[in-house]
Amino acid sequence: MPVKEFFESFLPLVVGDFAKKGTAIEIVLDDGAGWAFTDPRALQQVLLNIITNAADAVAGRTAPKVSLHVRQSDGMVRIRVQDNGCGIPEEKMNDIFKPFFTTKQHGTGLGLVIVKKMLARMKGTIAIRSRKDEGTTVEIAIPSGTPEPG
Repeated sequence: MPVKEFFESFLPLVVGDFAKKGTAIEIVLDDGAGWAFTDPRALQQVLLNIITNAADAVAGRTAPKVSLHVRQSDGMVRIRVQDNGCGIPEEKMNDIFKPFFTTKQHGTGLGLVIVKKMLARMKGTIAIRSRKDEGTTVEIAIPSGTPEPG
């Protein structure tokens, strides 16, 4: 899957909602992030979940912002989603991938569980760093490569 084309079709799905909520969204796409071995629909679901979490976390914050940075390194396409939201308390970080655990008033506690499973099927990974009242950074990595001729 060509990474640039993926984001060109993905971003219009979220930009309008962010604008309505007054949340800035920015993307930095490094030139080296050319091709990823992944199912575009699955990656879209993963990113929608992560970005929705970020949008929820920045609601009500001063100058709410979500940024995406896409780069390639060590044979992986790395997508970092960063927000300046409410963050996750340190004592809850060990529970965020447990089914039915949520810090949201109306969450199901299944979003990150599903994200992690979908990424595992793509031979990808997810890492989350967060500081209460400062924001959260989610980094996913999926295998990169070159398109097969044909």
